[in-house]
Amino acid sequence: MEPRGTKETDHKHDDSYTRPPRVSFGFELEFLVAVNPREVEADDSIPGLAPATGHHDGVTAVLELLRDHEFCARTVQEDSVANKSETKEYPWIVTTDGSVSESGTEWKKEAYAWDAVEIASPPMYACDEAYRLVSVVVRLLTNNLRLRVNTSCGFHVHVGNGPHQMDMHASRNYAALQWASDPVLSTLHSPARSFARYSKSIRRFTGVDLSGNVTADVARREAKGLNFIPRYISRARKLGEDPVASNVVLIERLREAREKEDGGTILDPECESDGSDYECEDGRPFDRPRKAKGVGREARYMPYVREFINEDKARRLDDESNCARRDLPPQLDFPASQCIASCGSSEGVPLLDEQRKRMKAVSRQADIPSPVYEMDHDKGDDDDDSLKASKIAWRGVTELLACDVGVHQVAHLMCDNTTFEKYYSYNWKGQLRDEIAPMVGKETHGTVESRLAPGSLDAEWIVTWIKIQCRMLEWARDADPSQLMRVIGKLSQDDVSRESTYDVLDFLRELGMYTELKHCQERLLRAEEAWFECTML
Repeated sequence: MEPRGTKETDHKHDDSYTRPPRVSFGFELEFLVAVNPREVEADDSIPGLAPATGHHDGVTAVLELLRDHEFCARTVQEDSVANKSETKEYPWIVTTDGSVSESGTEWKKEAYAWDAVEIASPPMYACDEAYRLVSVVVRLLTNNLRLRVNTSCGFHVHVGNGPHQMDMHASRNYAALQWASDPVLSTLHSPARSFARYSKSIRRFTGVDLSGNVTADVARREAKGLNFIPRYISRARKLGEDPVASNVVLIERLREAREKEDGGTILDPECESDGSDYECEDGRPFDRPRKAKGVGREARYMPYVREFINEDKARRLDDESNCARRDLPPQLDFPASQCIASCGSSEGVPLLDEQRKRMKAVSRQADIPSPVYEMDHDKGDDDDDSLKASKIAWRGVTELLACDVGVHQVAHLMCDNTTFEKYYSYNWKGQLRDEIAPMVGKETHGTVESRLAPGSLDAEWIVTWIKIQCRMLEWARDADPSQLMRVIGKLSQDDVSRESTYDVLDFLRELGMYTELKHCQERLLRAEEAWFECTML
């Protein structure tokens, strides 16, 4: 047999099309560590139980374990010092969390205690190597330290576009998919989780603006900002433009605006290809009148250049963004795999039993018989027909898809702009008007955070949930419009029915997540056993 060579045709698949960028992610995992500095009896006779650490606190125990295995790990304070020295390392951040606790195990001489720890991963691109790394870290912790989770623990996943701004088209579709799929995804967790104080459902709990009947046009008015920056950074990109707005050009425009300041009056500069007058009240979504040439609006506030990232970093980000551009066409036709074509396995067994009983999500807080989480009162549970109507899938999707100003308009609908809380199943605060600029030392991430999942120490489930979050953004970004509408239509068909005809397994099949589908199928069967880990320890 002729040995296989490295022919040019071997990489033809890689070189034939422009590929979309990888989604990036990071996660935060909250758990409890058994600490036993007084060396009291610590259940060490139980077989298979990792030892309680002799450290006085869990943060030190986790830090030492990670560092002993050559992971870059720091406390928040250490990372703050490192950032000032312009280090390029991306560490694992280990800290404590005041919302995590275990009652009844306060420091006593006769017992060991549980200490709250939160570990935050460095940002990573969604790929097999990153998923394996996540699994390795979780297994390293569980094999070497005595850990547990309870209902005060959470598992949060951030997704985004690497160091760049999320795309307007992708963000709009992603928000619509989140809104429509929120009930079916919640069935992978305890029903009470969707109404828990720190993970309230964006759709079934009345809190974010979209669930309170705020429209895209109201969001346009409220999110238009004090100057041109949010619109410049997060508007939809046009055919032939760079995929991300240039940070270098932004800094130049700021400098020019400051130089032209006249008696304290600063005008918004003219920006490339931003000719739509989205502030005009006579305009309609995607049909805005044109701006008058040479007429700048007065900016109510204009930041100084020194408040932004330095120009060297801005240039590096621009170069990275432009390097991702290619002159090759995108791939339009994808050959169906055997699995997709037959919807079955190699043994001919169907991927899913279409006659199975599907689980329907709990739609109201009042329907939860025995809450296991601390909860806020849902005003949408009252007899307000308008609030009930606001929770219908298509109503929210319609408003999200009517957003045409920028990502900050979408984020405004997906956030609670009354209490400014971030404690919802999805947190869009990092995409809001005042958070979107590349400022030095800003506290928010340029990501969208999923907060629905409770704490877990199951490495396989943790990776599966991260994959689902990344795939949702990737699929929403790349899906054909008719395909997106078809899936949203299926997700909405049970809004007013008592029985479920489309569940989370059907949804994962639409996303092409066949391996993850099988894991979730087992999780649905396990129910409480999967929802509440470590309850017997």
